Amino acid sequence: YWSEFCGGFERRGSHSLGGCTNSDYCNYNESTIWDDGSCASDLSAVGGTASGVDCKGECNGVAILDCAGECGGEAILDICGVCEGTGPEADLDCDGNPLSLEELLFPITYSISNIYPNPFNPLTTIKYGLPEYGTVKIAVYDISGRQVTRLVNKIEAPGFHSVAWDASSYPSGLYFIRMESNNFGETRKVLLIK
Repeated sequence: YWSEFCGGFERRGSHSLGGCTNSDYCNYNESTIWDDGSCASDLSAVGGTASGVDCKGECNGVAILDCAGECGGEAILDICGVCEGTGPEADLDCDGNPLSLEELLFPITYSISNIYPNPFNPLTTIKYGLPEYGTVKIAVYDISGRQVTRLVNKIEAPGFHSVAWDASSYPSGLYFIRMESNNFGETRKVLLIK
């Protein structure tokens, strides 16, 4: 009695009677008097019939269903998410579209691709893309719609570009970055915090 209860389970001469005390698990031990946290994890979601049983019926087992539904099988998904697939054909993406280095160098559409950081203090960088030659205007407007500065006003080549805005002479607040080129226009919000 003393060695097991008053002296603690780990005292000399005692035998630890720890184990899984939850009968819902496959490694339940009815002679256990305290739970040592060893109950098998719940694998029933991957094919087990009881908590802690894998798809082969083994307690604490690690066999799971592969992508083909075989218990413990080795079928895997390819890069396109196809079970036992071979991936995309040469020079194509997973949707069958041709891969092109040109798409990495030249944008497909006009866009303000990124403004970072935002919120900022006092410097932010505006990155934008142009799919063709054209006049580009990028201006900054305050909350009342008044233009406070023009960052870009020139003809530019297709590609990705960036421009920095140093707002150290402007008060804190919400501003709008407006980009116009050919028939395209886009406005993005930026927050200056000082």
